[in-house]
Amino acid sequence: MKKIFLISFFSIIGFQAFSQRGLEAGALIQPQIYGQLYTEAIPDRATKIPYSFAIGINVGYNFSDYFGLRSGFIYSPQGEKYTVTSVDPEVAYELNLDYIQLPLYLKLNSSTDNKLSFLLLVGPHISFLNNATLTQDSDKPESVLGDYNRIGYGASVALGFQFNLDQGGNINFLWRTAASLDPIQATETLLSRNISTGFQLAYHYFINF
Repeated sequence: MKKIFLISFFSIIGFQAFSQRGLEAGALIQPQIYGQLYTEAIPDRATKIPYSFAIGINVGYNFSDYFGLRSGFIYSPQGEKYTVTSVDPEVAYELNLDYIQLPLYLKLNSSTDNKLSFLLLVGPHISFLNNATLTQDSDKPESVLGDYNRIGYGASVALGFQFNLDQGGNINFLWRTAASLDPIQATETLLSRNISTGFQLAYHYFINF
C-alpha cells in the first residue's frame, strides 16, 4: 500500500511538472528590421532598411496544453532611414522612435507531448512612444516627440516552433511581424504606419498550482 501511495504521489508531481497548463513567465529578444508604410508614394526618396533589437518580458496563462493567452511588454526601437535624392549633395535622415508595446496574444500550439510543437501567436497591441529624434547627415539628433502620437494601436502575428523542455518550460523560435493600425503622426502631412519584422527567441518557465 505504501508503494502504491508513493507511485501515485510522484506520478501526480511528475504530471504537474511537465504539464503546459497554468501560468508562464519569461523573457525575449528579437533582432528585427523596421520601416514606415506611407499612405502615398513620396518621390525623390531612397529608403534604407535599418535594424534594431527588441527585448521584453512575457507573462501568460495556458487554459489547456493547446490554448492560452500571453501578454507582457516589449521595448521596440523603430523609425526609418532614408536619403533625399532631389538635392546635390543628397541629404540623409534617420528617424528613431522608441516604443513600449503591450501585446495581448491568442496562443495556439500543437501537442506538447512532443519535444517540438508548432506555435501561433496573434493579437492586438498598444504602443507607448517614449522618445522620438530626427538626425540629418549624422548631426546632433533633434527631438521631434511633438510630431508623433504618444499612444498608438497595432496588431502582430508570430509563427514558429516551441521546444518543450523536460524541466517544465519551453523555448520559442518565432518570426514576428507587427504593424500600426493607425497613422503614427500627430500632424496631417506624410502619414505613415510603423512596421517591424524579425526573429524572436524567448524562454518561458511554467508555474503550476
